[in-house]
Amino acid sequence: MILNSRQQLSRPVFINDKIVFNAHFNGIDNIYAIDPTSKKITAISASKYGAFNPTESSDGKIIFNDYKINGYEIAETNITEKPVAENNFVDFSAAAEKQENVGNVFDNIPDSTYQSKRYHQALNLFSIHSIIPVIDNEYVFGLELQSNNLLNTMDFYSGAKYHRDLKRFEYTADISYKALYPVFSVLYRNRPKRTFYRAKNVVQQGDWRENYIKLNASLPLSFNARNENYAFTLNAATSFTQRYMPENMPSNFNRELKFPMEYNFTFNHSVRTTERDIAPKWAQVFRVTYDHQPFDKNLGEKF
Repeated sequence: MILNSRQQLSRPVFINDKIVFNAHFNGIDNIYAIDPTSKKITAISASKYGAFNPTESSDGKIIFNDYKINGYEIAETNITEKPVAENNFVDFSAAAEKQENVGNVFDNIPDSTYQSKRYHQALNLFSIHSIIPVIDNEYVFGLELQSNNLLNTMDFYSGAKYHRDLKRFEYTADISYKALYPVFSVLYRNRPKRTFYRAKNVVQQGDWRENYIKLNASLPLSFNARNENYAFTLNAATSFTQRYMPENMPSNFNRELKFPMEYNFTFNHSVRTTERDIAPKWAQVFRVTYDHQPFDKNLGEKF
């Protein structure tokens, strides 16, 4: 009925013996009518900013949304057909098309042959792609090297941070392997530490460095029922801490923390209100953590 053209035609409805619809023949979205017999198109509205969603009223008029400076308004007018106005549409793509017009790109399609070969996962665990700045707080900042392999089963992060208050550097490395279930991760920190303690009724400052290694196993499980999202995570972790280079520390300073155990269970529930709801307003997080020290009786436990 209408020849192929660059028009966005929408919301067709029968009013009397005509088909009324939305288009932008004059460069602005307006309401038009077409005679199915003669194929003649006439203008019903001439809105300055746009007219949409035509509907016939009970008294033979037309009701539509008229877009104004403050948004959409409901408008009513008599059905009066006028000639289609001159098209004043500004085609911003014309200049780019003229510049990029080098002929039909399908006339010269490169004919390349790619050979498939076996993918060795063990030889492709690392794929470094970024060096990013890291700012933990106003005192700690640095750079981090990031790597994710092609299958996204191996994550590796390594970096260096400067502690402005301690005037010392911290060195970090993290590896996470997600091809197995549970997910295993190893974290390493070589970091400076500072504490304050009371000795002989005087507050003392003590400093040291430490090597900290943590092994974590995680069992994540998530599912959804319509717009209800549920996530369960069970974690078990242990670590080893070796402290060295103590400065002004007491004689009973503990130089090693041997394999404390940490157990964690987390439940998340959220209700998604829209398809692109990134941060739902209604959600619950329930977390239980139990820490204990089975290999060192000098330290206690925490729940």
